[in-house]
Amino acid sequence: MTAGWLVLVAADMGRALLVLLGTYDPSSPVEAGWLVAYALWGAAVLEPSVATLTDPVPAPRTGLTQARLLSLAGASLMAPAILAIQALRDQRLDIPVIVAAPCCSCWCWSGWPTWSARTRPPCASCAAPRACCGPR
Repeated sequence: MTAGWLVLVAADMGRALLVLLGTYDPSSPVEAGWLVAYALWGAAVLEPSVATLTDPVPAPRTGLTQARLLSLAGASLMAPAILAIQALRDQRLDIPVIVAAPCCSCWCWSGWPTWSARTRPPCASCAAPRACCGPR
């Protein structure tokens, strides 16, 4: 498989060089490089050990550790933090909207629908919040 990739990269580089020099011809030997790469990939698939690639493996026992959660939180907050810094430096005008959008969506996902359902007037037919029957 690796040999196929190496031959493909070499064929691509050869074609790019010929195009840059202005001497590329579609019937040049570089075209054979792609055929050899495909043949090597086909030979790699015929290897008997390839059949074991689809065997089930036990699931890893790693869960959501505190380090992973902190890394995810840091990665999630990186873009809004950069945008906030740009806003403090007066580099762009649309920054407050972009920074506030994730905060608003997190607020909406965290509990706003249950809060809004409690403040709706009750339904006349079942005395439940209006969410049961839809808007009227």
